[in-house]
Amino acid sequence: MTLIIAAHGKDCIVVGADSRGTSEQGGTRVETNTIVKLFPVGRHAVVLICGDSGPATNLVDLLVEARVKESTGVRGVATHLARIARQEARDLKDVPTHPRYFPNFAFIVAGLERINRGGLKPRSFALRSETGFRLELTQGGREMDGKPMIPLYIFAKDFKDNMNFDELCTLVARALHNTSRIDGDVGGRLRVGVVSTTGFRELTRDDVEGRFEKWPD
Repeated sequence: MTLIIAAHGKDCIVVGADSRGTSEQGGTRVETNTIVKLFPVGRHAVVLICGDSGPATNLVDLLVEARVKESTGVRGVATHLARIARQEARDLKDVPTHPRYFPNFAFIVAGLERINRGGLKPRSFALRSETGFRLELTQGGREMDGKPMIPLYIFAKDFKDNMNFDELCTLVARALHNTSRIDGDVGGRLRVGVVSTTGFRELTRDDVEGRFEKWPD
């Protein structure tokens, strides 16, 4: 399992993800802490994945190879990813699989988009395999998936509209860190990045870890 977060701020959007993957092999739990779940696409969009990382990563690779035009905006990137996912599902429908297997994974596509010929504004979409990758526009300024129980509480208490870059990065880092301390399905390296008008930038590990204790309880 995992935790992915996209939070809208003032002229920016902050994204976060852990790097832990878990599986059961012969009754033994296996953890991997090197799963990449955060993928920049162009200058102003990022795709986050959760769930079954194998097929999800493959679909992101196909999206990157398609070289979606920057001018399509975040909605265009999300729409293109949904189209790729549905086509792959159609192509695989006759491939034999275990009768109990159903790929369960999801995406958040987040970034900045020019709206009504104005400036760049934060916007994000969720796409989930269980709903046929229907685009779901984020409401309320934040989108989460995976294990969001603790972040939902933290954001309900501390998230505000138009937070600045520094405040929002600290909030996302704190939500990831607090979840990883309690839920063993979330862990490994915690990654936080920001999409601003100048493009995407990922925070250093030291910067992320230095924010864990900055937010008041």
